[in-house]
Amino acid sequence: MALKSPSPALIVSCVALAVALGGTGYAVTNLPKNSVGNSQIKKSAVTSAKVKDGSLVAADFKAGVLTTLAGTQGAKGDAGATGEAGATGASGATGPTGATGPTASAYGVSNLVVALSAGGAATEVIRLTTASPTSGALVLPTAMRVFVMADVNAYKGTGLASTVGNLTCRVRWAEGAGSFTTLTPLPSSTFPNVSNGTAVWQSMSVTAQVDLPAGRYDFQVQCSASNSVGLGTAQLSVQDAEMNVVAAAA
Repeated sequence: MALKSPSPALIVSCVALAVALGGTGYAVTNLPKNSVGNSQIKKSAVTSAKVKDGSLVAADFKAGVLTTLAGTQGAKGDAGATGEAGATGASGATGPTGATGPTASAYGVSNLVVALSAGGAATEVIRLTTASPTSGALVLPTAMRVFVMADVNAYKGTGLASTVGNLTCRVRWAEGAGSFTTLTPLPSSTFPNVSNGTAVWQSMSVTAQVDLPAGRYDFQVQCSASNSVGLGTAQLSVQDAEMNVVAAAA
């Protein structure tokens, strides 16, 4: 039986089929540059397995996406070691010295022998305005605190050395020609019984202070004598005395 030649239609169909079957392999291996875009890639076709590790950067992600990927905050770490202390800073400038407050002073010295009055009456032994030498009255330019310091040297004579003599001294002040005001305390000193008739010497320190307003002031020291047997029989006398008066702003 003789074979019949294929019809032209059959030949065309076979060629078309061959091209259709073989054309796919050709297109995959010979894609033109920049020919694949969003429309050629199926949804969800690009997976993590198809992305090279470490190849993506922050710009590859949509804005705000990376901030949502933050994990929970970790536990607080241990405190670091304390650093070394810094160098000591320079000292600040010293402020100006305040003005010196007002001061005043006066003095009086007496080297006269003053026999103390009989009967325990107070006798003036030194005074700022009458002693020799003396500075004169204390002048205060403003209200001040006045400190008075006096030393009195006295002795008990031999005439009645067998009696106990008591010496008491006090500081007094007066403004101008006014009356005197006594300051306390009133120190005292006791002269012992001396059986052999030898005179007894003793020194006494008298101190006092007073706050006074501005003005001109006179100061004095008065002393008196007495004894346990009879007033005025101790025969006490002051040999010399000195007084210093200083004042500063109260």
